[in-house]
Amino acid sequence: MNLNWIFLAVMLIGGVYMLVEDIAEEKRLGTLNFIRLSPQSSQKILLGKLLGVPILIYLAVAISLPLYLWATISSGLSLSGFLRVSVVLITFCCFFYNLSLLVAFLGVTQAWKCYKKPG
Repeated sequence: MNLNWIFLAVMLIGGVYMLVEDIAEEKRLGTLNFIRLSPQSSQKILLGKLLGVPILIYLAVAISLPLYLWATISSGLSLSGFLRVSVVLITFCCFFYNLSLLVAFLGVTQAWKCYKKPG
């Protein structure tokens, strides 16, 4: 059970942070407009960002997947439960990664700077 929460936290928090940071860095360096002017379609560019930026997280999860599967089997849980949790994790990651790219492209790259103190 703890491994489920660790995977969820690492993939969501780490991936969202890496995506927003990458877009912010490209805006800061001015390379984002250069990428937009490339002959590639916007879908290919966004898919490249979604698959390429958090690649280290994907690699870490892929390496620890046999341990995760072994822990699931040895604890007596069914493989269908393992698959359900994996599908939910992938769905959450897809949703939050796309949402983070949308927010980053809208210009919010540091959430704490958007908050204004009252008064």
